[in-house]
Amino acid sequence: MAYFHLVPLHVHSCYSFLEGVPSPQELVEFAKSMGLRALALTDRNLMVGAIDFYDACKGVGLQPILGLEIRAGLPLSCTGNLPGKLSASGSLVLLAQNLEGWSSLCRLSSDLQMGDEDTSLPFERLGEFSTGVICLTGGGAGWLSLLLQGRKDRQASGCLTRLQELFPDRLYLQLDLSNPAAAAQASRLMDLGKRLGIPCVPAHPVYTLR
Repeated sequence: MAYFHLVPLHVHSCYSFLEGVPSPQELVEFAKSMGLRALALTDRNLMVGAIDFYDACKGVGLQPILGLEIRAGLPLSCTGNLPGKLSASGSLVLLAQNLEGWSSLCRLSSDLQMGDEDTSLPFERLGEFSTGVICLTGGGAGWLSLLLQGRKDRQASGCLTRLQELFPDRLYLQLDLSNPAAAAQASRLMDLGKRLGIPCVPAHPVYTLR
């Protein structure tokens, strides 16, 4: 996964309601025109565009990375003494590492469709869908960023330790460098990653081709 830093890994298509504009085909065509070798699709809660995206990538020689963005709650062990805003759910970006991972994400997406569009997965259920899956911490929309903004470094470390248990050698701290405020937090994330032995990867959200 050394090429991660060269690949857009947090990308929404028009299948992400009110969060994405281009179709999977348009995303692939644009990525190819930019000389990229791989591209991820991580629509919120949905895998409905994955087949079209996969076929479009293969048609132009681009490596497809199939994924999903979800909202997940904090581990119960990390929610004590937190303000309501910090104990709420946050984003995680999940990427299929192999066919097992694809199966895990399909099952997770189906499970999430049983609720409404704001359905949050309890952290304690995340392990049911972690086989073959790579986890990114969600960038600015993830609860890790909210905890760091609230100066809750101890809880942030505890949450990351729990994620490491679910995604051994498959967890990455997601750096959002798309604006000055997000970039300022990146150094704190990198320090945290160095302390816990978790690699970092730049992956700001892509919702449009502009």
